Amino acid sequence: MRPKIDRLSADGLLIVLLSAWWLLNVVQASRMELANDEAYYWSWVCFNGRLDWGYYDHPPMVALLIWLTSWMGGTLGVRFAILLLQPLGLYLFWKIIKPPQPTHRDVWLYAGICFAMPALQLYGLLALPDAPLLFFGVLFLWSYQRFLQQDSIKNTILMGVSMTLLAYSKYHGVLIVIFAFLSNIRVFKTQRFYVAVLLATALYVPHLWWQWRHDWCSFAYHLIERHKGFDWENPLMVWINLLIFFNPLFLWHFVQGMRHSPGANTANLELLRAMRGIVWGVILFFFAASLHGSTQVQWLLPIAMPLTALLWNYAHCHSQCQQYLGWVISAAIVVFVLLRVVAITNPLGFNGEIWNNAEQYNAIAQKAQGRPIVFENYAKAAKYAYYTGGETYCMPNAWSRMSQWSLRQDDRVFKGRDVLIETERDEQCLTILPNGKKLQICTLKNYRPVREVVFQCNEADWCIDTKAGTVQVPLQVYNPYPYDIASGHADSLRLCMHYRIGDKRPLCNSRQDFLLPAEQTVTLTCTFPLPDSIAIGKFHVGFCINNVANRPTRQSKRYNIHFERADVPYPQNGKADIKNLK
Repeated sequence: MRPKIDRLSADGLLIVLLSAWWLLNVVQASRMELANDEAYYWSWVCFNGRLDWGYYDHPPMVALLIWLTSWMGGTLGVRFAILLLQPLGLYLFWKIIKPPQPTHRDVWLYAGICFAMPALQLYGLLALPDAPLLFFGVLFLWSYQRFLQQDSIKNTILMGVSMTLLAYSKYHGVLIVIFAFLSNIRVFKTQRFYVAVLLATALYVPHLWWQWRHDWCSFAYHLIERHKGFDWENPLMVWINLLIFFNPLFLWHFVQGMRHSPGANTANLELLRAMRGIVWGVILFFFAASLHGSTQVQWLLPIAMPLTALLWNYAHCHSQCQQYLGWVISAAIVVFVLLRVVAITNPLGFNGEIWNNAEQYNAIAQKAQGRPIVFENYAKAAKYAYYTGGETYCMPNAWSRMSQWSLRQDDRVFKGRDVLIETERDEQCLTILPNGKKLQICTLKNYRPVREVVFQCNEADWCIDTKAGTVQVPLQVYNPYPYDIASGHADSLRLCMHYRIGDKRPLCNSRQDFLLPAEQTVTLTCTFPLPDSIAIGKFHVGFCINNVANRPTRQSKRYNIHFERADVPYPQNGKADIKNLK
């Protein structure tokens, strides 16, 4: 076997190593249950969904990749196109950074560094938008290298297309492009750069058109809704995630790679400078973002391949560094293979999102007995659909995040039927699932959706009664459904004002009866009580139609009420400074 390997070229050896890694991924992908977000992205196109130019959370690339191989069935069908991207991306990246005469030692070092990095282990396997982000990030760096080396219309078009594909994968991809260009100011002096940017923008217009038609929902979600204010934990987690995600045992040599470029040929110096710019730019960008809200570990993924290149470039010229990395890589191989076995077999009986899904959701389906189920969590609805094929919908409550389910009308077909609905209000509806988790789910007869009712108000017309502790709000309410909605319905519907005051989330139902004629707009002047905790001076509110069976749905914009004086329960003039939050 060894003589056969010795006869291989460096590129041939890398193909063998990447093929072995790919086969390992295929085995695991076919045996391991879906993670929450994988099921959610699958539901975009494979459960009452369709291919589109955009989705609530992300651009459409991950949905397209899932759709392409979903015909295969099972978890492998969900993940198969994603699995193909990693070996192709790693091989293409090797083409970018390899020396003029690479050796087998160079290849083993490169493949080992990639395998020992947790980020590449995880996002070469799961059907998440981060996988195409990695691949098309590599494609952009390859096209950027060609763009710098040769002045041709072909390379200009290639770079423009690669930028587009990167933006269609995940919005964070734009950071790779921006910081790569900022590291080399002279590209702004060339006409070819502007041609590439114009081409990328033109190819991205369909997604921007989709965003415009959906009120720029993705940008509002990522740029506004996710910002919760400063917390010391958030910037600290950026650095902790950075260490864990890219293997803390590589830290010192990452630093050395950022500082030095030993052995780099002249053609690669500009590319290495771009990679340093990407690393510093992305880290500082998300550190700044963490000052306004929480960040997620996968947001740092754009720096995975630049860090790999910088580490490899430093290590392949330092034998002592190679010896140390050899021990780290050997240990990582043992650890990651064991973790993969645990993920597939679950010998210790863990309860997590990649275990016991089939048993859990089939138990829920047995309780449903063919009736539709309305969940509050987007992942629960998606997994129920995947593992049972049953009718389902996700109804976000007033305080949870919106999702792609919010843009769908699946719940309209439930009208007039008995449905099961997730709730946290009725302990008598408690169900213990086979994995020991609890689910409160009760029956709602003659279900009639009210989720799409639209609320609007003029902030200047609000009036707070400081003595009675109430707020009076004139509401413009539009009922888009072909049936009347009234408080006298058997569901005990009430107009509700929901608050978010720090960690407290009180509800205030209006005691007034109401009638919303089908497909008409009416004006209702509603009076809501104010909770005691309003004395803190600032709180968020929204309006909805509340059903006693479940928590209030999210229907209106959110508003931010800020009192001029926070040391008294209500403002002295009886008025509040009310500003539109979203």
